Amino acid sequence: MRFAISYSTPMRLLSIMLGTGPRRSSVDVDDDTVDVRMGWAFHVVIPRSAVDGVRHAEPVRFSRGAHGWNGRYLVNGRGDGLVTITVEPAQRGVLVGFPVNVSEVTVSVEDPAGLVAALSDRSAT
Repeated sequence: MRFAISYSTPMRLLSIMLGTGPRRSSVDVDDDTVDVRMGWAFHVVIPRSAVDGVRHAEPVRFSRGAHGWNGRYLVNGRGDGLVTITVEPAQRGVLVGFPVNVSEVTVSVEDPAGLVAALSDRSAT
């Protein structure tokens, strides 16, 4: 199941020019993995067995793009519709070409309730 990363209009235009727009960004959920990608800027594949929790997240006012520190990453094209996925054990991802350990990723998606529902049933197992 594919969940599109959501973008505000200005961020959509900027991210298309940067190669991180909607055609290259999504959260793909299948029986075995959760694949979070924002073009070349961020990518992590999380085994479903490593999804430790999922929840709706509070909106952020100014921050957009793919960034983070110390295992916690924000991948968003708009400030609302955010979902936080907690990962245990941390998984190896890539942020602007550099390897990172991902223990939490918060993403803006067009269907946040759908993503939470898709991951909630298996996150307790």
